[in-house]
Amino acid sequence: MPTVLIASIVMLTVIVAAASSVANVRVGLDSQYYLSLANDAAEAGVVYSTSCIKSGSTWGVKNLTPATDCSGNTPTPAQGAYVASTPTYQTSFTVGPVTNTGAGAYLATSTGKIELLRPNGSVWKSFTKSAVMQTGGQIDVNRVVFGYSAGNNGDGVFFGAIGGDGKMRTVGWNAYGQLGNGTTTSSLTPTTFNVPLPIASAYTNFLSGGTNLFAILSDGSAYGAGWNNQWQLGINSNVTPKPTPTKVVFPPGVTAWQSITTGGDRTFLLGNDHNLYATGNCDTGQLGTNYTVSGCYNVHVPTRVNLPAYNASDPNTIPTSQVVTDRASAYVVMQGGALYGWGAGDLGQLGDTMWNNNLTNTSNPVKIGTYGDSGQPKVKQVETDGDTVYVLDTLGKVNSAGLNHYGEMGTNVGSIYFYDGMYYGTKKCVDYHTAGNPTLWLYPCNGTNPQKFYIQPDGTIRSKLDSNYCLDNYGSDGVTIGMWTCNGGANQKFQWQPVAGTWWGYIQNLNSATGSKCLEQVSDNTNLKLNTCNGSIAQKFLFYNSNLDTGLTPLDTSQFSGSVTKIATDQWSMSFMTSAGEVWSVGINKTGQFGNGGTGNAYGYNPLPTKFQLPAGVTATDLYQTSSGINQQNLFVIGSNGKVYGAGSNSHGELGDGTNTNRSSPVAMWVIDGASVVAKAVKSGFGTTVIYTTNGSVYTVGSNTNGQLGDGTTTDSWIPIKAKYTNNLGTSMY
Repeated sequence: MPTVLIASIVMLTVIVAAASSVANVRVGLDSQYYLSLANDAAEAGVVYSTSCIKSGSTWGVKNLTPATDCSGNTPTPAQGAYVASTPTYQTSFTVGPVTNTGAGAYLATSTGKIELLRPNGSVWKSFTKSAVMQTGGQIDVNRVVFGYSAGNNGDGVFFGAIGGDGKMRTVGWNAYGQLGNGTTTSSLTPTTFNVPLPIASAYTNFLSGGTNLFAILSDGSAYGAGWNNQWQLGINSNVTPKPTPTKVVFPPGVTAWQSITTGGDRTFLLGNDHNLYATGNCDTGQLGTNYTVSGCYNVHVPTRVNLPAYNASDPNTIPTSQVVTDRASAYVVMQGGALYGWGAGDLGQLGDTMWNNNLTNTSNPVKIGTYGDSGQPKVKQVETDGDTVYVLDTLGKVNSAGLNHYGEMGTNVGSIYFYDGMYYGTKKCVDYHTAGNPTLWLYPCNGTNPQKFYIQPDGTIRSKLDSNYCLDNYGSDGVTIGMWTCNGGANQKFQWQPVAGTWWGYIQNLNSATGSKCLEQVSDNTNLKLNTCNGSIAQKFLFYNSNLDTGLTPLDTSQFSGSVTKIATDQWSMSFMTSAGEVWSVGINKTGQFGNGGTGNAYGYNPLPTKFQLPAGVTATDLYQTSSGINQQNLFVIGSNGKVYGAGSNSHGELGDGTNTNRSSPVAMWVIDGASVVAKAVKSGFGTTVIYTTNGSVYTVGSNTNGQLGDGTTTDSWIPIKAKYTNNLGTSMY
């Protein structure tokens, strides 16, 4: 009997354990089922909130539930409070306050709930499931990013699109590994930018410096992939290429915030601690971290740019996300409207003047102008092409500093500096030192009126010291040069000829009677003469413009009325939009991108604003300018009718007018009709144009050499396409 009893007890224990195990499995299955219903309810909240945002409504700081309208209010008549309701359970959702990230995307958390009911209708148990929702960002340039690179590995274009699942798919040229898929093999179909968390925004460069790709993740961490020869990825390694996205090494406790600006060999990142950080190439002071430029060693990880120390009560100590860089200079606008710049200052682009003998590179940011000071206007926008910086202030005025050899500052007055091949050498300028006397010579640059001249549209070069006198080959001997009473004769017909790809040019006398002659300095480095144009250093001059007191030169506003509302620039030209909805341009216009029906003189020199010819009744709402060399330039304007108008080069069909014919008069882009497809923003470069529309779609047109149009081919398109790889974005939930 004891043996039987023991066996029975053991058997009973086994049965009880088995029953308990079955019960636990059942409870687990039930919980899994209920959590799936709660997740369904959370998804319903995502769908509802997304439809509200797309209809133009948000609920602000309120909660969104099945019982509320899109404003978070209870409507009349009332609507149901549940997603599903049965005798045994009911499901609902609560979407918390919505946040506009400022990048075209909205964030909110949707919490789904299932409540289990007793027969009397009371709740005896509940399950919840939450999801972070992001939507609306698909039309922002930080959700679909394009990069263009020109370097040792060749030229190429690539793009990345952040999808509804928080992943970024990348397509196109990949010689630098910037697609972030672990290889350096280009791809015509989407590959994944491999990071551990959902991506909130991405950043690259559509100038020639687009050699890497960065992403800010949902937790604020930053990851980069691509070219890393100068430590520009900020990962404490210069292994290059770096095709696997690697986490940027910020100081402890710091994460990325709002902005990453790439410049090919250096990178600027805004931190959540209100500091701007830099990593990469140090050779011209372009990192701004206050180091000795000569013999400097590249910065391996993000290091604080030496801006004024953060003070919460002083907005001019807080950098904004408006950080721009090109060639070897960088600029940032502060919250209080001040402007700081650093890096290359060799052309006066940091606001210094030649005659102060201070055209040097600096790693210590310098304050440019009086912007943001008490009683002074603030900076609204800053842009640069690396040689010239353009500043738009809150009064609607534009000032610039730096190079002006194509008239890109928008003024035809400046100093004629003798370019000795080293630039820093003699620093001598053409000087009309005695009014009323023909004598002209080279004299140390000082920025005074005797050294300032107006290059006139009629070919005369007029003195600012005495506007009655013009540069003249008096005596008509083809040799003697000086100032003489302005008369419009052949001896006074000159042409400024900037040389493409350089900072210098020739001053050529057009008198056919004496032959083609150029201004030349004689061997004593003081006197001037005319001589047969030969390309020698003695005939190289630079047209330099910088105000003596502030280093900033105002845009000539005599051609238009109203204030300036936005500026855009790329190599050696600048376009701007006015409060009247007009677009004007200055600088190089070799391919007719200014949309004025012409191309300026034979050398593209346009120092006075020229108007983009929009159709009657159409005003401008936005603009974008690009230049990939002097023979591939474009200007695009979004009209008040929702259409896109473009001018300039069109060899790849980038104007989207169904042809590959260059246009000096604007043409309307096909497909973007302003009715069913309405343009919101445009980017363009290297023969590829990207159009972001108000309905959340992206269209591409032009060059497709690397599959950058996103259609899975390498065939150029002269008509905008809604490519499958740039539009499968949706709403993210994670």
